[in-house]
Amino acid sequence: MLYWWRCLTPGYVAGDIVPPILTTGGQGQRVLREGIEINIYVGNLSRDVTEEELRQLFTPFGQVASVSIIKDKYSGQSRGFAFVEMPTKSEGEAAILGIKGKTLRERTIDISESRPRSESRGGKSYGGGKGGGYGGERRQRY
Repeated sequence: MLYWWRCLTPGYVAGDIVPPILTTGGQGQRVLREGIEINIYVGNLSRDVTEEELRQLFTPFGQVASVSIIKDKYSGQSRGFAFVEMPTKSEGEAAILGIKGKTLRERTIDISESRPRSESRGGKSYGGGKGGGYGGERRQRY
């Protein structure tokens, strides 16, 4: 499957979508991304698990394109989950079936095909609700 990428190639405005026909890249320019077919969510990980350990766990099921352990941006500690990318969907599905329920560092692994992020991710809401903050209804004091 071919992916369309936002391109920073000269002659295009930053952020333009470039069709997959344009495969001319260059140093630091990524025009076309091929091959990443399945992204796998791996949860309930120990904070001590390394990317190399995850790579070794997935390698018997096929080629591993990348492993990303998600870390807290302030402390730098693992948040207990990771994403593993595999080049073919069949290898990824075999890995999911083969690893589901296994234990790594005394924790049972939670594994599934990752879902894409939604547009509105929720997050914190500041000042919403009835009359909170400035403005809103004024109360009579007396």
